Amino acid sequence: MLKTLAFCFFSFIFCYPSFVLGQNVVSEINNNLESSLTGDMITEKIFKISVSGRIIVLTNSNEVLIKGDFISIIFNQDLVFRALIAKVTKAYVGIKVVKIYNEEVLKKLKPGDSVLIIRGDDSYYKKKEEGSDEVDGKIKTEDNLFDDTLLEEDLTLEENSKRVLKQDNIVSACYAFVEGVDTDHTTHRFGQFNGQWAYQFLDNVWAEIGFGQHRITDFPDSGLDTSVINFTFRVKYTFAGPFYTFIKPYFGFQVVRASDSNDTDALQEQLDREAELYKNTEKNTPIVGITFLKRLVPGWFINGNLGSDMFAMGFSLEF
Repeated sequence: MLKTLAFCFFSFIFCYPSFVLGQNVVSEINNNLESSLTGDMITEKIFKISVSGRIIVLTNSNEVLIKGDFISIIFNQDLVFRALIAKVTKAYVGIKVVKIYNEEVLKKLKPGDSVLIIRGDDSYYKKKEEGSDEVDGKIKTEDNLFDDTLLEEDLTLEENSKRVLKQDNIVSACYAFVEGVDTDHTTHRFGQFNGQWAYQFLDNVWAEIGFGQHRITDFPDSGLDTSVINFTFRVKYTFAGPFYTFIKPYFGFQVVRASDSNDTDALQEQLDREAELYKNTEKNTPIVGITFLKRLVPGWFINGNLGSDMFAMGFSLEF
């Protein structure tokens, strides 16, 4: 009897730790498995939804979302859609819907709703509906190449659907032909390099300043050179044209100034003639015209200008 009790006692002492350890290992495995099945989830709120419902801005209170990652959205335990993170700021995240799991729930989402976000794989989460409406998130045609939502041009926190060009700034460089006078007082067009900067201060309304300069040899007399500076101030309105073109009629003001040759050796009659040529070269005049933009690749354009101030062609960059 004593031997039996001793055997049971020592068996309990030596076997119990192994049993507990085994239980701990099993529990840890189960916990890890459960963790892997619940995925990497966070909670955020919807800040803004576009008219199409394909562009959504979320809060970024957790600051863990990364541009280019795929996420899935859960609302009231329903897996609603899969999305691509297209833009991230400190306070907000812009996402593009690429696959819809539950369109009925998607239509009910509104700003202020709290949603659960799955980062990465969502295959473990059972979808409420087997059928899904896939939204093409890949560039397959030329139309997709210039899709604003893919280019982040429409992922601003204050979405504005009225703008033909989404960005606020355009800088341009071009070679222009501007009108002037030659030494024989005849009208002549001179080539010059010209640069412009335009800012969109209202929807489709731009304010633009331009600067150009060229040098005229043997003007106003033989052996003298004159530098001509051209300033332009324009207000433009943008219309969308076919084949990714944009038409911008404008009006404004042009200021042309010519440098003094300081020809002190000339006779008074010659100085008077030179002064008259300078006067004819310089001008302050209203201008009208039209600018054309043709998109080459996202952000870059070929530009052309036909106006009373100049004829020009070059390149433009929006940002």
